[in-house]
Amino acid sequence: MRVLAALIALVLAVPALAAPLPPKRPAEAPAAKSAWSSPFASILQWTTKDLNSAITAANAATPPDTDAVNCYTGLLNTVNIVQTNGGLINWPPTLMTDYELAWLIHAQIQSLKVNSSCAVVCGRAATMLAIYGAAINQFCTTLAKLP
Repeated sequence: MRVLAALIALVLAVPALAAPLPPKRPAEAPAAKSAWSSPFASILQWTTKDLNSAITAANAATPPDTDAVNCYTGLLNTVNIVQTNGGLINWPPTLMTDYELAWLIHAQIQSLKVNSSCAVVCGRAATMLAIYGAAINQFCTTLAKLP
């Protein structure tokens, strides 16, 4: 199996190694630092966009997937707690602000644990992972047996 993985990596790497180097671009002035210097800011923005898209898709389903909408809305509320209270997106971090933020997130997660909609969504996800995981495992096992 390791040999197969190494061969796949080699096949993918050879074209990149053989390609000519791109021409050098003229030096550009460094971009000004934004107020959002924390790496978590872009992750939070992406997560918010992703959850909003998932809520829209769940609402558009026929019939609407109310369990998913309720669960994703709860997750979005957790992300909004982080964005509203700063915390991880403030740089440098602050001890007591981050402590309070952690407490607010903990309380939100506790409410998600008892949210029956999230239990349904998580159960579906676990089932999907088990099915697809078994299929991927079978595929890899079959590949490993090939001469």
